[in-house]
Amino acid sequence: MSKDKVLVFGRGKYCKAKLESVQEKYDIIGFLDNAVDNEVFDEVYGYPVYPPKRLYEHKDCYIVCMSASYVEMWKQLIQLGVDCNRILFGVNIKPFYSIADEICFEEGQKLIAKQDCIVYKTNDLKEYAFQTNEEFKAIIRKIIYKNNDDIASICQMNVKPVSRVFGAERGKAVDRYYIEQFLKDNSSYISGTVMEIASNDYIKKFGGNKVEKELILHVAGWGKNTFKGNFETGQGIQENMADCLICTQTLQYIYDLKAAMKNIYKLLKPQGVALITVPGIKSLCIYDEQNWGERWSFTKESMRQLCLEVCAEDDFIVESYGNVKIVTSYLYGVCCEDLKEEDFEYNDSQFPFLITVKLKKSCENGFNSL
Repeated sequence: MSKDKVLVFGRGKYCKAKLESVQEKYDIIGFLDNAVDNEVFDEVYGYPVYPPKRLYEHKDCYIVCMSASYVEMWKQLIQLGVDCNRILFGVNIKPFYSIADEICFEEGQKLIAKQDCIVYKTNDLKEYAFQTNEEFKAIIRKIIYKNNDDIASICQMNVKPVSRVFGAERGKAVDRYYIEQFLKDNSSYISGTVMEIASNDYIKKFGGNKVEKELILHVAGWGKNTFKGNFETGQGIQENMADCLICTQTLQYIYDLKAAMKNIYKLLKPQGVALITVPGIKSLCIYDEQNWGERWSFTKESMRQLCLEVCAEDDFIVESYGNVKIVTSYLYGVCCEDLKEEDFEYNDSQFPFLITVKLKKSCENGFNSL
């Protein structure tokens, strides 16, 4: 069975993503490109390329608008006198080029060219006409709003949070769920001489009788049984101080992170482990911002690069945790107890709420892989 002949309008990334599917469906005879004034041959694609003004030479083929700017292409073709029945759209052909295309066309929706408009036909056969990208977005906005109750709920939310202390007055802050799960999963490393920042709460909770000595570091020396130490300047930091460092939600207050990581690595004994957590998407902590000043939020990649400043790739593991509901709950000051267990179980890498690092110091006798 013979295939319909087509000219592909556009030969950029959008075309590259879909070209194989187009070749399976149609017989490509060439490309259209506004960037050329005369016919040329594309050595990469292996087809001739024509300026759109030469369309009069190709009256018996379809034209596939292969770009996210398909509205402008459609307008240009109509202005050149092309019959709308010859105009096709790449968005109708899988694979989807973008998440936006997937949202708009994943259920079989398609675009149909008319002389005076483009028609968006839904899977339930409803038709919506538009002439501009803005009009198309308005159509999608109306359809999604009608079918998604979450949008209305979000739009009705207050512009002020429920709590500015992360729900701590009612329960446990949301980030503590991931922090404590991380420490619980790695509690076997919390033994021997263990250092923690500002308090020994996590040493007690996850170390138990495995801990022989506690070292409690505070940048200003505040608190009972603490010593004054500074990861940035190296004050109070000595070689081989601890078998384990528990460093939760601290690095965001340090400007010179490279120096901090070097001092963290320095204080570990050979084969010692640093258990580090840092915030990703977050709001400011008013108390800590006023006292120490917050400098950073993090991603998996930023923490990976910091770890590489002091050790090899095999010496550390970086993970991120969170999802849009968890992030929103945290920002609004919802506490852990308000949420369900399953809310925490879904992990969406697009929303890195909390980043964890398990870093082990190698030694002369060889490194035991994490």
